[in-house]
Amino acid sequence: MNPRMRDLELVIALHEAGSFSQAAVRVGLSEPAVSKRIQSLERQVKVRLFERHRNGVRITEPGQSFIHHAINSIRSYRMAVHEAQEANHSQHQRLRVGVSSMLPSRLIELLHSAEMAVRQSRQIEVVSDQASAVIDSLMNGFLDLVLVPSAPLNVAITSQRIARSPLLIAVQRTHPLAGNRETNLGELLEFP
Repeated sequence: MNPRMRDLELVIALHEAGSFSQAAVRVGLSEPAVSKRIQSLERQVKVRLFERHRNGVRITEPGQSFIHHAINSIRSYRMAVHEAQEANHSQHQRLRVGVSSMLPSRLIELLHSAEMAVRQSRQIEVVSDQASAVIDSLMNGFLDLVLVPSAPLNVAITSQRIARSPLLIAVQRTHPLAGNRETNLGELLEFP
């Protein structure tokens, strides 16, 4: 049987305290319980970790090696717990946004600048691709929301208009519509 994390902490407490009675106070156990667990651990590892004296205990040479690894194990365990909790927190704090590459480049630039500004408190991950690709990623759970130029034709997706983006046309200066401030599709059809 492998030592439990609590046993490793107990060995460290005993080493630091120098006596069973002080170690017992530190870990909140009775002195006989501490003694029994240390003896059980020494039987498991088949090494005497402490020399017992009238005035307390002293670590043995094999015990020093054990303590070194016990400290590293506890430190690694605590780091693993911390990093897992941070990853979990980060995952819940990340907003994954898919952006259609057909949207105006200025909007995509704004999203990327927002991503950088908000990164400290909430991460925004922006993915740019064809509208169908970002919608597929949304459906498969890889994205939290998507910005697309038109409402998807999928009943499993709810869409809401958040902005009106005018469609711009570019014509040569000599084109008959070049002087117009606004143009509708009917006018465009008049000029092949």
